[in-house]
Amino acid sequence: MPKRTLIDMVQNIMSSMDSDTVNSITDTTESSAIADIVETTYYDLITNRVIPEHKEIFELDALGDATRPAMMEVPSTVETIEWIKYDRRQSSTDTRLRFETLLYKTPDAMLDLLNSRDSTDTTTVVNMPSKNTTSVDLLVKNNVNPTYWTMFDDRYIVFDSYDSAIDSTLQQSKTQCYGLKEPSWTKSDTFVPDLDLDLFPLLLSASKSVSFATLKSANNPAVNAAARAHVIRTQGAKYKSTTADDIERLTPSFGRRSTFGETRSNRSRRSQ
Repeated sequence: MPKRTLIDMVQNIMSSMDSDTVNSITDTTESSAIADIVETTYYDLITNRVIPEHKEIFELDALGDATRPAMMEVPSTVETIEWIKYDRRQSSTDTRLRFETLLYKTPDAMLDLLNSRDSTDTTTVVNMPSKNTTSVDLLVKNNVNPTYWTMFDDRYIVFDSYDSAIDSTLQQSKTQCYGLKEPSWTKSDTFVPDLDLDLFPLLLSASKSVSFATLKSANNPAVNAAARAHVIRTQGAKYKSTTADDIERLTPSFGRRSTFGETRSNRSRRSQ
């Protein structure tokens, strides 16, 4: 099956349900509802999968906060971080880019490193861990580019140092990161979900199964069987994380609330 647009999937599902023909997902209340079901099904489908297309290079968000010069924020759409590089130029007059990989430290190992520093040394400054915390001091160096990084709260990244002779705080443009990002969704006729080609049949059949149960209050054995077959087939795919539990999860369950009826919660799986 080729990749499908949202209107293609909605029309296919409505045809299976013997519903009125539509030219746009906004034509009827039912077509709009089915589009929402496809979206929810899509996010539920990728929750326990690592889709290679969802990994990309990105930058960290700069804080521009003098009280936290060696801290940066992870963009809200990022789910995991595999590595971080920083432009470690040695002077403000150096025009050559020098991106180098920074080393990850566990939170306790980072604290051991920071706590070993002399707080009275002029090259050591106090870096506050968050806007709402004023009782914890992190001793970072202000005369050298960062070498290590860690995370204490799954939102901010703490680095061991920064070079105040070059920048007053760490800069967004000097970061290069790689990891998993939350895919975006657009509720439009021409939108094509960011998904592997071989997973589209599963998305369509699972969405169809949920649509029958939700909008028609009917359990369609043929549709449910197709969804189960697609789950089993994708278990042999190269990039798989489907388990036998997915067969149950991807079909409506009468007697308990279906996960497809829930709004997808934010996932936070950034690497440690």
